[in-house]
Amino acid sequence: MPFVHLERSLWMVEDDGGNPIPPTPSRSGSWLRSNGARGRLRPEVEDLLALPGKIHAAARLLVETYLDKADIDHIVNATGLRRAYRVSALQLARSTAASKAVNALIDAPDDYDSRFRRHAFEWLAELSKEHGGRVPFGLLQEFRFEGKRIALMDQQAGIRKPKELNAALSLRTTYTPPSKQRPYEDELDENGLLRYYMYRGTDPQHHQNVAMRRAFTENRPMIWFKGVASGLYQPHFPLRLTKDEPENLRFLTSFD
Repeated sequence: MPFVHLERSLWMVEDDGGNPIPPTPSRSGSWLRSNGARGRLRPEVEDLLALPGKIHAAARLLVETYLDKADIDHIVNATGLRRAYRVSALQLARSTAASKAVNALIDAPDDYDSRFRRHAFEWLAELSKEHGGRVPFGLLQEFRFEGKRIALMDQQAGIRKPKELNAALSLRTTYTPPSKQRPYEDELDENGLLRYYMYRGTDPQHHQNVAMRRAFTENRPMIWFKGVASGLYQPHFPLRLTKDEPENLRFLTSFD
């Protein structure tokens, strides 16, 4: 794509005298060349990308949002990007105060599931920051990974396992108004974090309980969505399942 057609909120085009060239009317290639047209990122975008880890984050967002796995693998193998990616990710984790979840996944296997969870954690961290820790339910349905939209929270069930993953991804605790009693008063610790999560029903072999058990045996990091108001959720991650208690129909949990 010619640089003159790039997104103008990020990119600016000038002639050889430093005068802006507007997107309309459309200019021919010969006109642009004769007027010494040149393009560059807007100064505010350059300043943003100069911050530690931002180029890495922007590049990975573009790659994982718009390319499928085959395209990503081809680019990585052709450019040797994997080593640079790991170094950049490590630098980002060390330079960011809220990087615990990312740092925990730096050395995780680079399979689809691990990439998905890593990207979901980073996306959620930014989304939570934008909304003051109270994320609307609808936005949690808009996560995209490798060119595909995949909801992070189930619309009805408390346990979410996307068909693309082998193990459960997230848990939900719905909001209980102060005037009503919670179903399980002791499920939260003194800090308001989840201590355990009950099975779906009473059958340990229910497919959602099996998905949870697989997350437990594979030590997959998960997300807990805590309802804080009607339609608003506070994401907590990474959550780990630490024990399967079929006799109590529940999984014990902890946070990294």
